[in-house]
Amino acid sequence: MKIRAALFIFSFALFMPLAYSKDELTVYFIPFEIESYVSITRENIKSFAWEKWEIDSESKSSKLLKIIDSGNSENIDNHHIRVLVVSDKGNYFIDSNGVVSRTGKPDIKINKIEFMRFRDSLGKEEIHLVKSRKSK
Repeated sequence: MKIRAALFIFSFALFMPLAYSKDELTVYFIPFEIESYVSITRENIKSFAWEKWEIDSESKSSKLLKIIDSGNSENIDNHHIRVLVVSDKGNYFIDSNGVVSRTGKPDIKINKIEFMRFRDSLGKEEIHLVKSRKSK
């Protein structure tokens, strides 16, 4: 009986954090309306980002993931990436038209206004301006 209780407590302690792990998000952001002379792609979005958001609130993370997981089917433009969302569930890329590419799922077009409202709801401690990088 004591062994079963010990195994139960051990299992509970081991797997409980996995069941309730909160999804911390890091977002690299360039305003959707910005045009550039250089293609901004999946490979270089971090280098060109204007802002880096660090979201560790479970409710805010869930809200953003809900925004970028709903929309109509459309194809992403891989030369006009404006957002990278880094999540433990995978990376999400969003182009200048608001089309999201999600790991293992079809591309969808999201509501950019809703996305920007979410951005505007973030606190100052969650948004970090990234230094501009001048080309040499």
